[in-house]
Amino acid sequence: MGDIQHKAKGQAMLSRKVYEQIAASVKKSVDKADETLDANLYGFATEMAEELADYFASDNPRFDRGRFLDACGLGSRILASEHVHTN
Repeated sequence: MGDIQHKAKGQAMLSRKVYEQIAASVKKSVDKADETLDANLYGFATEMAEELADYFASDNPRFDRGRFLDACGLGSRILASEHVHTN
C-alpha cells in the first residue's frame, strides 16, 4: 500500500514511485521505436504518454507533466511538435 497516497475523502493518489515506473515502461517503447525507426510504435507511445499525463494531471494537482514526459523520453520532442503545430 506504500505506492498509494490518500487524498481527502478516501480517494487514492499514486505515488512518485508509480509515476516513475510507468514512465520507465513507456520509455522502453520509445527507445524501441527509435532503434527500429517504427513510426507506428513511436506514435502509440507518444499518444499513450500524453493520455497518461492528462489523467495524472487531473488526478494530482502537483503532477509535473513536463517531468513525466521527459522521463518517458519524449519531453523535448513533444514540446517541439506542439510548437510547430501552434505556429
